[in-house]
Amino acid sequence: MKSCIFRYHEYRIGYEHHNLSGLAKDLGSLAVMLSFIIAIFCWINVIFLN
Repeated sequence: MKSCIFRYHEYRIGYEHHNLSGLAKDLGSLAVMLSFIIAIFCWINVIFLN
């Protein structure tokens, strides 16, 4: 997800620093981290509660 945002930023805006593109990259990283946490929580529920 973050790689896709980074490539889009390079294509559309260029290599100069832009605050919103940095925020988009951070939010993409947050989304990936949350998906890992949810996956771990689901596996813990499957293994220990069933």
